[in-house]
Amino acid sequence: MMARSVWIGLLAGLVTLASITVSSAQLPDDFAIRALRIKSDDNLGAKRIGCAFGDTPKIMRKFAREYPRHAHIIPDIADYCTAVLREAMRRKRWANLYSRMQPKRATAELKLILSAAGTGKRQYKNAAGTIKVLNCELAFDAGYVAGALNPKGTLGKRLPRKKIRTVTSACFLQAATVSTSDAVVAGFQLSKEQAVR
Repeated sequence: MMARSVWIGLLAGLVTLASITVSSAQLPDDFAIRALRIKSDDNLGAKRIGCAFGDTPKIMRKFAREYPRHAHIIPDIADYCTAVLREAMRRKRWANLYSRMQPKRATAELKLILSAAGTGKRQYKNAAGTIKVLNCELAFDAGYVAGALNPKGTLGKRLPRKKIRTVTSACFLQAATVSTSDAVVAGFQLSKEQAVR
């Protein structure tokens, strides 16, 4: 469960979109994604937490219910969460999420998630030795980070290009059928396609 301050930060970002003086009908379709570039590191981090722990779909649905006039500016969740990851990598903030999960052990936490996800597990033992839930969104995040940090690396398994999009979309829409192993591979391969320069 996310901390109250993170929820408030995520909702505040969406409310800001709704309170813009420009009519939302005049905003480009990719407004929310473009706006990521100007978010603070903390705000971007809160959005990444929402994506990695599966809270973004609930936040987007709540926004659509509370601000129906502005619901059309809600981006595709998979595109949005991938853009959040891309921006975090562009800022070299890959470790922030994993440092929050295990202070001073970000690399160890990332490796443990990658190892568990690579074998399709739905749980992993974190760097402190505690069993944690491993959802496909977190597996995707770990794969994306690993791919970006190791541009010449490989993961043994590859997905066809079409399946990457299918897996990514299903993962962020929280389809129970997406395996963590497919999610980590999709994240890994997509990060290479979207290489941050």
